[in-house]
Amino acid sequence: MKRTLLSKFMLLLCIFIVGGGNFLWAAEVTFTFGNAPSKDVRSVEPVTKNDVITVQVTKNDGSNPPSFGSYLNLNNKNKLTISCYDGHITQVVLTYRDASYAAKITQESFNSGLYSYTDQETTGTWTSSSDINVLEIVNKNSTQSQIARIVITYTLPTVVKPLFSSSEGAVEKGTTVTLYTITEGATIHYTLDESTPTSGSPTYTTPIEINSATTIKAIAIKDEVNSNVATAEYTIKQVETPTFTVAEGDVLLGTSVEISTATDGATIHYTTDGTTPTSSSPTYSDAISINQSMTIKAIAIKSNWDDSEVASAEYTGYAAHPGLSIDFEATKLFQYTDWVFSNIGIHSTGTTAHGGSKWGSNVASGGGGASTASITTKNIIANPGTFTCYISKETTNTSESSWKIQTSSNGDDWTDVATKSAIEMKQGEWQEFTADLSDYKNVYVRLSYGSNTARRAVDDIILQETQVPVTIASSGFSTICNANALNLASLPTGLTAYKVETSNVHPGYVILTEVNTAVKANTPLILHGTGGASYNIPTTTSDNDISSSNALKQGNGTLSYEEGKSKYVLQGGVFKLVVDGTPASVPSTKAYLELTGGLALANELTLDFSDATGVKEVTSYKDEVKGEYYNLAGQRVAQPTKGLYIVNGKKVMMK
Repeated sequence: MKRTLLSKFMLLLCIFIVGGGNFLWAAEVTFTFGNAPSKDVRSVEPVTKNDVITVQVTKNDGSNPPSFGSYLNLNNKNKLTISCYDGHITQVVLTYRDASYAAKITQESFNSGLYSYTDQETTGTWTSSSDINVLEIVNKNSTQSQIARIVITYTLPTVVKPLFSSSEGAVEKGTTVTLYTITEGATIHYTLDESTPTSGSPTYTTPIEINSATTIKAIAIKDEVNSNVATAEYTIKQVETPTFTVAEGDVLLGTSVEISTATDGATIHYTTDGTTPTSSSPTYSDAISINQSMTIKAIAIKSNWDDSEVASAEYTGYAAHPGLSIDFEATKLFQYTDWVFSNIGIHSTGTTAHGGSKWGSNVASGGGGASTASITTKNIIANPGTFTCYISKETTNTSESSWKIQTSSNGDDWTDVATKSAIEMKQGEWQEFTADLSDYKNVYVRLSYGSNTARRAVDDIILQETQVPVTIASSGFSTICNANALNLASLPTGLTAYKVETSNVHPGYVILTEVNTAVKANTPLILHGTGGASYNIPTTTSDNDISSSNALKQGNGTLSYEEGKSKYVLQGGVFKLVVDGTPASVPSTKAYLELTGGLALANELTLDFSDATGVKEVTSYKDEVKGEYYNLAGQRVAQPTKGLYIVNGKKVMMK
């Protein structure tokens, strides 16, 4: 019998019972190594004769190496444990690679007994000074011993204690444990209440089924001679507690949380309302979107295993603040999703009149600042125009310290565009700091500060791009929600912008209204142009708000179901209804369509621009445009007169 060697391995000695055809565990000898063996050692071969076990180290091919070329390392402070299941170890003979390695094992290396060797010998013998069944050998020297052979002599009692067919520990419910004895003619008695078995205890006849935590104690009796007591403690395997991919705490709304368990084959059930999950709770299959503050609790279940502990994660959802302008009104810096902060913290309440942010990692307690700090755009800015912010000096510190507005093409090498020394600033006074970045293209932009311990503050950052590059999808349609205010009155030729009207429109249809004015930053729009073409949209400083009549919404991650709302994502020129977060997530730079009112809407909404203007002009109801006419309020009109109507999804102008 050969076993692969690990840093810890068990060698089980088997004995044949004559006449029965079965083979049962006669004794168990365990070798525990504190380190991996030599690289060329792959197995050991035990040989048993007359209660003597010889363990011969062999090579990978199974051959015995000449001159003990293979060996087991017993390194500094590591331990070799030899234990016998029943009976006692009386002698152990260690044969080493050579005499120099024998010198590393001394009499003090053993937990019991005597040990002798000479420096010239390659063999050392330990002899028991008392009956023991566990022997520990510890290399107490600074260099390794290299053992090539181990010979163990042991004695067995008159009646050997029973053995168990299943090792003690965690098992599945329904596991059956068979009790054995290698003492011919012996009878086994056992208990399940942790009491010591006697001849008056139940006689073992059939396997014992484990369905809960159970301790089996058993003895073998022959000719009124009792064996030692054998004990095995069993517990039921428990499913590993589920884990969450996102740590509990503050997160952005739309964050997706995945749940998993390390137990193969287990099913996860969860709740999001704070109640304790059971097997009747929803089965986890897809990531959960945090669309509001919630507590997720999860339990993992597997047949014949104990249920896992309940895992719980409490999330507080915060709305994202996308865009290249920061007013620091959000309470969490991670809400500003288009920026990356280093050594920045929200300003402590009441320390300045302007509010805003304060440099330094120790901001909560009003401590000193950090040696460096920065606020950097998360992505490359194609056409930066101007960078403006307000800065202040919060201490009287007069050491050299400067604000810098910088750009970088790779995010590592920075060019100073504007620098302002804080030395001459008055404490608590806010000053405007600005830079013209129009000469730079496709760069990261950052505001940085360097000092020793001086505290400074910043507020009202505005990074204004001059043009916003967009590429239209192959379908000819794209959505956009840009961090800049856009001048739609000066769109490039061939590009048109639309908002979506939803005044109780006939199910399956929406009204697209062209927008040709300036709109504020983060306004969601539909763009129509040549598929695959790129355009540059000019920016502006306008704050014109068209959201009140616009059914398009800014994306915020994975969309989730909300009562009374139907959500659509533009894919391939078609708005597809979102069901359980499918077909797609929507980033903050894009938009989705949200229709309310509980209308029985179609699974898809098609954009129809079959004529140049999107509006078909007719002079009478009897013209070529046939179908049911609806006014812009969604009401069916039997005899339309002058005005704008919806027919078959098209805008029709009746003259």
